[in-house]
Amino acid sequence: MKKQFLIGIIAVLMSAFIGVCVYMVFFKKADTLAPVKEDDDTVGTFKLEWYSRQIDWYVGNEYFQKEDVPGPLGFIDSPQTAKEKGVAVLKEIYGEETLKDEEPFGIAFDEKNQVWLIQGTLPDNMEGGVAHIIIQKSDGKVIAVWHDK
Repeated sequence: MKKQFLIGIIAVLMSAFIGVCVYMVFFKKADTLAPVKEDDDTVGTFKLEWYSRQIDWYVGNEYFQKEDVPGPLGFIDSPQTAKEKGVAVLKEIYGEETLKDEEPFGIAFDEKNQVWLIQGTLPDNMEGGVAHIIIQKSDGKVIAVWHDK
């Protein structure tokens, strides 16, 4: 009886492990923010849900009220426009000096929610965080702004 119970437990654990592996390989999408090179205009993809914690923090943070972040930036019709406007807002908030080491800025688009994500990059040998901004495509509303540490 104990042997059968132990075999059952092992079978359940192995099934769970295999299920997680299958999910990670086939269903979990990686953040494909781009570019990683200065002259690359590739647009990556992301899911807005991945950043729900940052959005909740931004919405509830008194520091980032209307006086600190510009109003809607207008319709964002291209990745280049999104990057230009997003970086301009980030520089206004964090300063040009803070962001100079975070270039080039990568850009990604969430097709379902129609929002742009622009974020800095760091060289491989540098530790630290980068600035991020999420902007709505339809009217340029800033959904969230934050800087990792």
